[in-house]
Amino acid sequence: MKIEFTFKHMTGSEALATYTTERLERLEKFEMKPTLIHCEFWVQRHESGCDLVLRSANGQMKASAKGLDIHAAVDGAVEKLGRQLEKRKSRVQNHKKPLLSNDGLLSLTKETLELDHSKALFPRGKRKAS
Repeated sequence: MKIEFTFKHMTGSEALATYTTERLERLEKFEMKPTLIHCEFWVQRHESGCDLVLRSANGQMKASAKGLDIHAAVDGAVEKLGRQLEKRKSRVQNHKKPLLSNDGLLSLTKETLELDHSKALFPRGKRKAS
């Protein structure tokens, strides 16, 4: 994963770049192919913001967040981008045969599962005669 930084209306800081890189490294579990992430930090009056653009072979995703603190804006944008990546990865994993995946089997069993209380109360072979 390659990360580029742009600072608008503020001075660039290595600490902010390191903080953002650490947060973006958590998203590597969703990464399917080599990607490029462009981070843009900006400040307007009393408001700070972060815009993230992820470019990969599968397309482009954008996430942005504002806040009073630039670190809060980074956390918000990374969280939004993480949700998008998680959704895309689940679609890629389950798109052909959802019944063969763990999620597909779980949803199928939830729909068809009926609880039989008579079997749950008494272990095998020790049922009361009725």
